[in-house]
Amino acid sequence: MKTYFLDTSALVKLYHQEKGTGEVEKIFSTEDATIIISEIAVVELYSALYKLNRMKEISKDAVEASTKSFEEDCKYGFSINPVSADEIDRAKEIIKRYGEEESVRTLDAIQLAVALDNENTVICNSSVPPPPNPLPPGAGGRGSAFLYSLPLDGGGLGWG
Repeated sequence: MKTYFLDTSALVKLYHQEKGTGEVEKIFSTEDATIIISEIAVVELYSALYKLNRMKEISKDAVEASTKSFEEDCKYGFSINPVSADEIDRAKEIIKRYGEEESVRTLDAIQLAVALDNENTVICNSSVPPPPNPLPPGAGGRGSAFLYSLPLDGGGLGWG
């Protein structure tokens, strides 16, 4: 069984056709895959869909259909991980380590911290890969994580 962590930029591809949608749909349809999202991604997905509506890229009906589908997927398709104080501390360490040289956004650092707390997880985002060894010694999660970067679309973990 393979475990995937989808950040919001990857997750939105399940509900809005864009570059990288096929790759995420393939992951989502894999029978033996566990798909993890953070509880932050739940709120961020709503924000992303409504932004697409404001930008006239999708209709209000499409937003409603997508959010309904997402709510069903939350019940049966995703493991939703809460954000703990440990992940907040780990996110601070990520920002302290890379904030001077890289654009590390707050919610992206929290998403990455949650992802790294899951053993042997493939992290899916729509950004360029983070620098090697993205965490200071002792700040990592329980296991190893691998980054699978989807086609670029300006979203993702904000390492660029």
